[in-house]
Amino acid sequence: MKLSIKGLVWLMPWLVASSPLQTDEPLAGPDGSIHGNHIFNALHNSMKMFGCVLQHNGMSIFIATVPQGTEFYHGTSSPYRKNGTGWLAFEPEHAMAFAHPRQSHRAGPKDATDEPHDDQDTSKDHRYHHTRSLEHNDRQDDHDNHKESSFGSSSDMDKTQSALGPEQPTTEERSGYFHTYRTKREMRLVYFDGQSAAKSLKGTLDMQDIVLRNATWFDGSPAEGDNVRADELCALARDRWDNRVDGFIRMVGGFEIILCSFADNLDVKCILSTSSGGGGSSLNYARALATRFDGIGGDRVSINYADFVSLLAFPDAVYFDERGLPRAINDWANLGNVRHHIDRLITQLDSPNPINWQNIVDMIVTRYHYRINLMLSSAISTHHELQRELHLAIEPFVDAHARNSDLEIERCATQFWISGADLSTTPAQAVYEVSKQLCSALVTGAAAETYEEGIAIIQDLKRYLDWTDFRKCNNCKPDEICQLPIWPSGSEEDFVRPQCGAGRSHGAGGYWDMMGRVRG
Repeated sequence: MKLSIKGLVWLMPWLVASSPLQTDEPLAGPDGSIHGNHIFNALHNSMKMFGCVLQHNGMSIFIATVPQGTEFYHGTSSPYRKNGTGWLAFEPEHAMAFAHPRQSHRAGPKDATDEPHDDQDTSKDHRYHHTRSLEHNDRQDDHDNHKESSFGSSSDMDKTQSALGPEQPTTEERSGYFHTYRTKREMRLVYFDGQSAAKSLKGTLDMQDIVLRNATWFDGSPAEGDNVRADELCALARDRWDNRVDGFIRMVGGFEIILCSFADNLDVKCILSTSSGGGGSSLNYARALATRFDGIGGDRVSINYADFVSLLAFPDAVYFDERGLPRAINDWANLGNVRHHIDRLITQLDSPNPINWQNIVDMIVTRYHYRINLMLSSAISTHHELQRELHLAIEPFVDAHARNSDLEIERCATQFWISGADLSTTPAQAVYEVSKQLCSALVTGAAAETYEEGIAIIQDLKRYLDWTDFRKCNNCKPDEICQLPIWPSGSEEDFVRPQCGAGRSHGAGGYWDMMGRVRG
């Protein structure tokens, strides 16, 4: 995959603007306390579908590692293993949605045109079907869109068939193919948080398109989007970061990897033909996604939470739109410092035994989110009841014979603190800022003289925290799931207040039709 002239156009200004040789002035460091609540939530939601869907504008990138021997899935119309750049799914049902025969134009949970064609492979490919193995050279992995793309042109077999005219499809042409791969070695990846594979102008693509690719315009169309995006991200990994990363993790209809080279990183476990319908039911797919609402599971991905880059830690790099969603400021001067820190993150050696700030954040959320919900529920309706709940929340931090609100707040805020944690780092600053705000509200609320005053303090606290756990569905039936606005489906109601149901709402209310604009 050669770097195109178009690729050089966007890459060269970054090479000049962010080179450490261009200036001797120290670059300003990130400040995790500025938008600490948003960074705190990025830590909590990382690699969890529920939080990533509802706080869909990811503004942070993390270094992720996938261990050797991890199983991944790929759906396609080709029975031949893939060697070039392409997509991997973490869940079988996600990949099955793309395992269509060549004549099918059915769109899967993400638009069928999302997946690019593979490179024109020059290495020997292997074909696996019904336990037989046949060798075949220079066979391209065709995908659902069957169009020319930046990854390669149509195969000689396709050109020959076109010259002969239309024929009845063979048995194999009526089948899709479900590929299972295993990683040959540990893979190092860049993880974009939020619903970062959603083809929306709401801000889901800001980190990829504005910050990394320096794309000045994008119309939201899947055909233009992911083919070019994957091509340029992999060129960036190769040419700027010296192949220090193997690909990129994103999320929309499940977590997925843009892997820059299948040949370098994967062994084939098996390739199976699927029925002509392919993909299974949408309900089965939705159920598979729901199993990952609280995490990807199985130690399949490890994230470095001690050192990451968030636009939210750079006040001149982010703004909030009319819905309160964070967006990247499309201004080269303001993003130069961010790009410098991204380069540092990716090209440096990974820190040994980093602090897992997500574990700390999760303990804070699980301790307090149900208490806050209870205080604001109909079960608490008097000043006495509210004071009782607030005192129970702060009781472990109170010296009954020497009341001191400052010390109580500090004890509460540092309950889960790691000894020796560096307070100058982005995650430490964000966690400490949120913890102090949380504990201060609890202590102040407990001292409020009226129910109205106390309840207003807790309401303000809940709005500030904005934890997605506050919006989780309760007690769904066995045949129901919590319905979320997973692109391209979902309603405004799904976003504001997810409800139990039979599956995704499939566009009722048109949440993703209300497209935001990329600010120039």
